[in-house]
Amino acid sequence: MHALGQLPQRAVPLEKRPTTPSKPQIAAICKLRASGRTLRQVTVDLGERTRDALSHKRNNGERVGNIKFGYRLGADGKHVEPDPAEQAVLEEIGHLRRNGCTLRGSAAALNHRALRTRRGSPWRLEHVARIIKQGVAAH
Repeated sequence: MHALGQLPQRAVPLEKRPTTPSKPQIAAICKLRASGRTLRQVTVDLGERTRDALSHKRNNGERVGNIKFGYRLGADGKHVEPDPAEQAVLEEIGHLRRNGCTLRGSAAALNHRALRTRRGSPWRLEHVARIIKQGVAAH
């Protein structure tokens, strides 16, 4: 702990930090001005293009972000495919929930059967809840 009045120094004092844009920033600003579009228009366009590209990948079965429980990365390193062991766990979770088992009870039942999460840890109710929320457990 530092005593009052003896705060640690910043690596670069605020007054010595650069206030002018870098060359790539200047180039981007010039390109934006030349296009006649506002920054808002460019940002919206970029967001739409990103959303469309990710949607296209998802629709083609390609990996986008984290892989949901029950699936694994295919041999091509690009597409996702069902993981048989995890699919069996999903079916078990669906069966337990259909029979009125609570989240905590479902986790306990999975642990009792010596089933583990993808990371090899015991099941907790939060894990079961996340899987149900993602909609990957068979209902």
